[in-house]
Amino acid sequence: IELFESPHSVDVAGVRILLVHDIGEVSDRSIAEHGVVIHGFTHQHQMKSAGDSLVLNPGEACGWVYGTPSAAILDLESRRVEFITLPPEEWPR
Repeated sequence: IELFESPHSVDVAGVRILLVHDIGEVSDRSIAEHGVVIHGFTHQHQMKSAGDSLVLNPGEACGWVYGTPSAAILDLESRRVEFITLPPEEWPR
């Protein structure tokens, strides 16, 4: 496992991806230079376009803030996003 400071840029399957906690930490230019931007901070899932860039917030993995653990599955080729949530009966106790 490797840990990186935010923001961090990585190339996956020819797609330039920017990982950042708070989207407010990066400029519009940085967003435009990436095909996908994945961020957190609000703990609420969201998907939108910023020019040619896909901006994605997968939600909150643990459900500590809003009570529903969530994640997102992204198909890099089609740019299709599926948001998933863990049902309460499957939450770790």
